Amino acid sequence: MKKILAAAAALMMLCACGKEDKPEPANVIVEMADMNAIKDTPHDECSIEGSEPRTDIVFRTSTEITDVHVLGLAVKETQADGSFTFAVHDLYSQETLTPDSPLVVHLTFFGDLPSYGIRYTDNDGTVKQKYLYISGKDGSLVLEDFE
Repeated sequence: MKKILAAAAALMMLCACGKEDKPEPANVIVEMADMNAIKDTPHDECSIEGSEPRTDIVFRTSTEITDVHVLGLAVKETQADGSFTFAVHDLYSQETLTPDSPLVVHLTFFGDLPSYGIRYTDNDGTVKQKYLYISGKDGSLVLEDFE
């Protein structure tokens, strides 16, 4: 029994050698911003040109991300599977977004189609893009990946 345990431990050590610890991917979320709750806490802030009614949202991340862009989106095509192809342009950018300093964005939602998104570089160097929309089920904000 001792030989089996020793062999198993040696095998586990061999398997672990040479493997790099990969960082956990960032978990980026978006929610409606409570400006009274956030006003006295560290945060970045930007306003996107638009008409009334204005909505305040906040992007939060679990780990630091870099090369952060708030995107303006125009739907070019809707695919058969329900996914979208977008024309994309930058509305705002900043170097980093950290867990202790979220990004508050003031914007106007227009209709049901996504018109905003976010692009960032994750902590493993992967560039990610997500479009933003309001759920028709419960009115929550939702981020979905897109290419």
